[in-house]
Parts: sequence; structure tokens; C-alpha cells
Amino acid sequence: MFGVACFMLGIFFQRFSDARKRVGPSQAEVTRPVPVAPTIDFATEPLWAYGFDTVAKPGDKAAPQAAPKPQGDRRLQEIRELRRNDPKSYDYNTALQNEELALIEASLPASSEPSSQSVTSPASAAE
Repeated sequence: MFGVACFMLGIFFQRFSDARKRVGPSQAEVTRPVPVAPTIDFATEPLWAYGFDTVAKPGDKAAPQAAPKPQGDRRLQEIRELRRNDPKSYDYNTALQNEELALIEASLPASSEPSSQSVTSPASAAE
């Protein structure tokens, strides 16, 4: 009984404290300063911080960045690892199976399209 009374007293004091805090917006909230973008003077900054040893010459052009590697291969490896480690989970997850099939189809070359000929079963071929 004492525990319930202490719990109820705690609820009362918490609500009382919250009600006193919600009186209105404070002066700091009303006059919040607008953040200003910092200006960087690159002439005074150390070049090593940006990965350069010398200042850029007037005719220098930046080399193009390499394209990122496709993530499909890594995701396909993750799915195969999951299938190896927990085949039961893989069997119940149809979305994962569909994702794996889509990744496999996307990795196939464009020239290897399935043929439009119908496949005959061995029983019908024997007749």
C-alpha cells in the first residue's frame, strides 16, 4: 500500500513539475539567432588538411572521381551467406528470395535472354 501511495505521489509531482515548465516560450526561444554559414579562407588553411602538398596551379584540373562500385554484388553475397547460415529463415522469407532473383537477373548480361521456345517434357518427347 505504501508503494502505491509513493507511486501516485511521484505521478502528482511529475505532472505538477511539467505544468510549471510549460508556462510559455522562453526569451531564448523567441529570439533565436539565425545560424550563419562559416566562411573559410583557404589561403590560410593548411594544405595537408585537404590532402594536398602544394597549392593548385592556374591550369590544374581536378581528376574525375571513380564511379562507386555496384552494391548488388555485396547484397547478393549477404543473401547467399544468410541462406547458408540459416536456410529455414531464407525459405520463409519470400521477399528475400525475390530480391535475390532480381539481383541475379540484373547481373546477367543483356544478350542472354531466355529463348521463346517452349520446353518439352521428357515424357512428351518420348512419344
